[in-house]
Amino acid sequence: EQEPSERKSRFLWMKKRKRVNPFRHLPYANKVKEEWEVFNNFLRPRKSSLYTYVKIILMYIMIPSALIAAILFYLAGNPPDGKCPNPNVGCAGASRKARPSASWWVLFIGCREVVILCLSKLTESFVIDFLALRTQSTLRLFGPMFTLLLVQWKGWPFLLFCFGMYNFALIVGDSPFSNHWLYWQSWIDMCNRANPPGFVTSSQEMYRLCATAMGVGAAVAVKRVVIGIYLGRKTFSSYSKQLTSVMNKMLMLNEISRFAKAIEEQSWASSRNARPSIFPGSLPGARRVGSSGMKTSQVSDERLNELLDLANQQELQELEGDNMTFTRARSMKSTENGTVDDMEKVIDPDDRDPYTGGLSMVQRQRINDLLGQWEEPAHERTSAAEEVASIGAFMQFKRALNVMDTALPFGGAFGVADRRSSCIECSQELYDRLMLKGSSVSGELHFNIIAVIAMDKDGDLDTEKTKELIRLFRPNRDGTISLVDFVRSIDSVYKELRLLRATIAGSMKIDKALESIFNYGFYAILACVILWALNIDPLALFLSLSSIVLAFAFMIGTASSKYFEGLLLIIVQRPYGIGDRVNISNPEVPGDAGGAQGWIVEDVTLFTTTLCLAATSERATISNGMLAKSRIINGARSPNAIVYVVMRFGIETPYRKIEVFKSAVERFVHARPREWSSLLGFRVSRIEADQGFIEYTAALMHRERWQNIVPILNSRNTMHAYCLELAKKLDMRYKNPPLPVDLRMPGQVPPQFELKYNHDALAGENGDPTHSPGQRSVNSDSLAQVAAMFDD
Repeated sequence: EQEPSERKSRFLWMKKRKRVNPFRHLPYANKVKEEWEVFNNFLRPRKSSLYTYVKIILMYIMIPSALIAAILFYLAGNPPDGKCPNPNVGCAGASRKARPSASWWVLFIGCREVVILCLSKLTESFVIDFLALRTQSTLRLFGPMFTLLLVQWKGWPFLLFCFGMYNFALIVGDSPFSNHWLYWQSWIDMCNRANPPGFVTSSQEMYRLCATAMGVGAAVAVKRVVIGIYLGRKTFSSYSKQLTSVMNKMLMLNEISRFAKAIEEQSWASSRNARPSIFPGSLPGARRVGSSGMKTSQVSDERLNELLDLANQQELQELEGDNMTFTRARSMKSTENGTVDDMEKVIDPDDRDPYTGGLSMVQRQRINDLLGQWEEPAHERTSAAEEVASIGAFMQFKRALNVMDTALPFGGAFGVADRRSSCIECSQELYDRLMLKGSSVSGELHFNIIAVIAMDKDGDLDTEKTKELIRLFRPNRDGTISLVDFVRSIDSVYKELRLLRATIAGSMKIDKALESIFNYGFYAILACVILWALNIDPLALFLSLSSIVLAFAFMIGTASSKYFEGLLLIIVQRPYGIGDRVNISNPEVPGDAGGAQGWIVEDVTLFTTTLCLAATSERATISNGMLAKSRIINGARSPNAIVYVVMRFGIETPYRKIEVFKSAVERFVHARPREWSSLLGFRVSRIEADQGFIEYTAALMHRERWQNIVPILNSRNTMHAYCLELAKKLDMRYKNPPLPVDLRMPGQVPPQFELKYNHDALAGENGDPTHSPGQRSVNSDSLAQVAAMFDD
């Protein structure tokens, strides 16, 4: 006998010995091994539930059915016609055989059909849950369309199809096996030919019933595939471009977050004279230089300014169309106005509720003041059973939506962004990490640091990616980005992400309601086919109910008409989505050039639309049929807003001053790239010589759409105030003259009120139109002082 220590060492040696692969001689040994491991992983968590399922079937269905059949066969005389005298031959005479016994029916329903149902369920688990969803076998052998058919087949349609198929294979027919599965044995008479089976298994009704079951299961599967592909393509075509844009921004923020994390780790390592554990050399544009730190290829200021102008010009070309009423001016950019110091934190991490840990009321109000008021859109997440399987681009579309639903939409390096407040906090931390690399003269982040991620491994700058970064962060003309502007840019991506996800969820909700309507007609036709297959005339059944249906049709005729109008509006046109700002008005009423009053869409169904009035937070539910004949203006789908600023100058104002005024407005717009896109036009819109003024209209393109109306209104008010101050500085402000009333001379104007133009005064001294008698001269420094009044 071996010593215990020797046996233990031998056991450890056998345990450490490399296991021999039994499939190593096969041509696809590794593939078979992987599939076998997948099957084991698939079967392992289901063993306990499978054991419970078999125990329930045996203990509560099959064993009680066998006991009841035994009592009827051996103790009750096997009603209605008794037993067959010779089990080897069977029942003689068609009259006795035409009537199956009660015990045979109990065994047929309680045992044989239950076994067939269990086989159908096992087939579904193996074919769909394992082969189609866990492996690539069906995809490689039959292609994506058949795999999609299998996935959509899951549930009662597949069980019904397999039930009919196994009945054809194991039940239907006139053979001894079809009548009795245990016909070959003589120990249990109730399971062999001694028990009369009748003509059940060989009857035409049995054939039709099994064929109908297979046909219904296959038809429902095809219906699901067709509707799923149609609705999937419709959703994909409607939101694929928006989703691509949002995903590109999310990827850029992820790259910036990883780059900032690398900067932070290197700063931490440099402060301790240690080599960093993670170098950003793997990131684009960053490479390791010894142990001294990280060296990144920076973008020159000349190249940065060139890209800024190029990105702005390209954006204007995309936004402008042939129907523009104003000619495009020079390309310009701008920033949103703020009322506090930009370097202050949007959220103070130390200012929190001591009990709940949430933001205080002051912090929430500060977020609304700096970034705008906004609420998280609610959307219902579909369960796994309700999801529509997709192929190709549909699968990528669904995966992108799943990424948007996570708590880390911008990656782990950015942090948790499941709420707006957490996204703002992570944005501030990201800004602080990037500032470790260096700051500009003004103490703000320079765009050159962010532009590093647009460089490839060779150090060349990707122009298209740089343009996307410029459009995302909108740096100032000197390339700086303040903290508030940085947070505001990321916050805009977060809001766009959440609104898009809520809109797609609402669209999927409408698609499911549309599918339910289609199901009513489909299953009605299917019921008629089933009745016809079972030799039942469906026309006779419906004719008996025709009078009731006709009376009901007259009763709901008008309501049905409006319902179908609204149905077509939501299904075909889809003029709005959840979160869109819309304006509903009469098509014959002219629109408002200053922006229409908006309603926010909160919920959309096939019957009604729930709206919230943005000005007063009042909610209203409107029938879709009433909206079908209205004009619906959607701010979210409209291009960038065009704002009109109207100014009046005195008729004596020289044209030279008008040119100076226009140039000052252009410089004001040019200095704010986060706010204004460009000055589209500046021209005369009205001349009133009798009242002594000339009216000019300035058309400006804003960065925001009418969906975000609050920053547009703030920018327009700022522009009005600037134009007023500028007119005061240039002495161009128009004063409305008093209108006299003289009853003694009707129809004639007194000489003292006649408009007399002093051409010498208009010409000014020494021929200079900007210097008229009684007017002070204005230089460029004075105009700069006026513009400085509106700086943040």
